[in-house]
Amino acid sequence: MRMMIERILVRAATTTAVFLFILTADTAWSFPGERPAAGAETAGAETAAAPESGTEQLVLSLSRPGEPGVLIIKHHKGNVRVTGYNGEVVVVNASMRYPDSAGTRRGVRPVPGHALKLHTFEKHNVITVSTNSHERTIDMDIQVPHAFSLYVEKLDAGDVSGYYLTGEMDVTSAAGSVWLIGITGSAVISTVDGDILLRFTGVTPHVPMAFTSVGGDIDVALPGDVRATVKMRTDYGEIMSDFDIDLSRRRAATDTSLTTGVQRSFLEEWMHGTIGGGGPQLLFKSYLGDITIRKTGNVSAGEK
Repeated sequence: MRMMIERILVRAATTTAVFLFILTADTAWSFPGERPAAGAETAGAETAAAPESGTEQLVLSLSRPGEPGVLIIKHHKGNVRVTGYNGEVVVVNASMRYPDSAGTRRGVRPVPGHALKLHTFEKHNVITVSTNSHERTIDMDIQVPHAFSLYVEKLDAGDVSGYYLTGEMDVTSAAGSVWLIGITGSAVISTVDGDILLRFTGVTPHVPMAFTSVGGDIDVALPGDVRATVKMRTDYGEIMSDFDIDLSRRRAATDTSLTTGVQRSFLEEWMHGTIGGGGPQLLFKSYLGDITIRKTGNVSAGEK
């Protein structure tokens, strides 16, 4: 899958950047990084949102409107939010974040967006978005048609969130949480220092998925009728579920030291089981955090 993304990036980089129009407002805009509101699993954006004040905006037409698309983002510092809506254009909003101390010198304040760089490339509904987030902290808020796959590589501090999307979700984050709400399709999600929270409304049959984190909790809600084979492990957290998981007996293994000749016997550290009689593999792995596997209908408002 990673090789496929690299091929898409190469193809997209050969096209011409699309700058349909840029809107600039007057004051700085702060990315809302809060958890989704109650009801987010079933709600859906109807129209593209107008730009917030202090935001730069690009609007892109798709070369194949009405067909599924792919959004590719490689981002350093700042939050990324992607929302599916009932439309046929892609709206990219970006704003530069300023430190609290900015503008305190002699009563002056920063001119919004003066150092923000924003580029987009589109070919055959594959869209690549890039900014100078390696130099500045830049928050992005993007609206796409619902049938869009998402490939995000997050290299520095900041959260990634996605809402009401249908397709493949492939997100890696070095220093932030990943929240995907109202998702239909499949997902491969990995974080180093951040939680993973996913709320599926439907899953693609026969497609394996993986959710891994070093320091964060993993909380995934799946449709109640899902069929899957699960592989689970956490070194310092707990594993919890409201599914009836048919657990397999943990396998024993042995090895022998080449220097001392001492033989060691131990239990495999992974737990295996099936949901609904079995299906594609779902892998859950956290080093420090808890793992929670829920039924979508059993998620309370406070846990969405």
